Amino acid sequence: MFSNRTTEHADWGWSPAVHVLVLAGALALIKLAVSAQVEPTTTEAYYWMYGHHPALSYFDHPGMIGWISWLTSALFGDGLFPLRLLTILAGSLSIWLTFLAGRALYDERVGVLAALTTAVAPLFFGQGSRLYPDAPLLLFWIATIWAAAHAIQGRGLRWWLLAGLCAGLAMESKYPALFLICGFAAFLALSPEHRYWLRRKEPWLAALVAATAFAPTVAWNASNGWSSFQYQGLTRFSEGNELSWKLLTSFPLSHLLLMTPILCVTAWTSGARALLRWTRSAWQDRLLAAVGFPLLAFFVAVMPFRDIRDHWAAPAYVGLLILSASAIEKGRLSAWKLHVGTVAVMAAGYVALPLLATAFPESERTGWSRLAEEIREQSPDFVLAPESLIAAQLAYQMRPVPACDFTALGRPTARFGSWWNGGSFKGKTAVLVFEKRLPPEHLLLARGAFEHLAEPVEVTLARPGRKPVTWFLVRAEGYRPPAMLWNN
Repeated sequence: MFSNRTTEHADWGWSPAVHVLVLAGALALIKLAVSAQVEPTTTEAYYWMYGHHPALSYFDHPGMIGWISWLTSALFGDGLFPLRLLTILAGSLSIWLTFLAGRALYDERVGVLAALTTAVAPLFFGQGSRLYPDAPLLLFWIATIWAAAHAIQGRGLRWWLLAGLCAGLAMESKYPALFLICGFAAFLALSPEHRYWLRRKEPWLAALVAATAFAPTVAWNASNGWSSFQYQGLTRFSEGNELSWKLLTSFPLSHLLLMTPILCVTAWTSGARALLRWTRSAWQDRLLAAVGFPLLAFFVAVMPFRDIRDHWAAPAYVGLLILSASAIEKGRLSAWKLHVGTVAVMAAGYVALPLLATAFPESERTGWSRLAEEIREQSPDFVLAPESLIAAQLAYQMRPVPACDFTALGRPTARFGSWWNGGSFKGKTAVLVFEKRLPPEHLLLARGAFEHLAEPVEVTLARPGRKPVTWFLVRAEGYRPPAMLWNN
């Protein structure tokens, strides 16, 4: 694709910047083509519900993904194609900003290689293809690095303010952005030639801007008993698991697949090298290691105590891939051909992805919409499911017919507890949806909330590459909302 011996644009045909833009645009088109064929996950449907219940923040996450969901629905509707449009665009913009950050910190060639590796890393590709908060998190994370690269080099107050704004918006996307802010602060404190910045007003003004951008989430938590902070902080990590071999191997070994072995190993190696040789490393290396490696180290530290989801540590690689690209350019890592080979192989795979998505029969790719068709045959006024994420999926598939979890039966959940207006459905008919079995305790709960329950209807539906699922549909008439849920 390009030579390792020259930086002349003639080798490229187009300028490197244009190559990156073309790549980012092509990946966006591929993602949109796949999205039009793949139903939303239950988690995406849940975030879609965020957009239909606008708030400053939410129990699970800060407000950013809800605002994106609301904007998507307002501009383009709730169809399958536009559902992921803005997060896909955010993923492509992240590739472009990676190029800009690499160029600002090192040179154009480093920026191009970093952008290419960011574009093809399966973990980034997946998180930038769905309506997930990880897409805006990655976008604002790299935007912070890009702006900070200019700010640290003394290019004006506006770059400090932009870095603060992007850092605050990263926090508004997901809480792990705290590692980005703390890592940057640690860099300023521990980098001898940059410590003087702490005696100047610019970084403190940037911190003020970041705090202002994050204020909506703080305000929501203050009025909701700090529930989101508690859940994502103490509660999430107090939900420990019994120590097992699976816990010790799932992360970070899973990243060898999700980041590809070459990109994963070089990112970890480059970050560790920069930290261990702190005083001898270039300031750019120190900055990228400081804002990336501590997040990886944190999840390794808690790995023995609870299951670590692969995407939690994804932001760490945003800067580490730029760092590893620089190490390759400087000859510290002999992995140039392996990187180019990885980019080529993954790019070829992504080009074929829209065709691969059609390999599954339509009956398997549309399982949720087919379940919704079965439910509609019973003409419900609303739909209930025991699990919140399944209820969210049914709310998306059944729109405009609403759906709820068992909050509607007197068991409020943090997810649906503030959304359900039970009084407006008094006396109406619902369909209860159970997966695989009919728990007696759930049926007992339903009998107390409805005047009559019909015999269950059994429906078996196929799923892509997995065993078919049997659903039980129970028509329930005469809803009697628990008094505590009435909201007149």
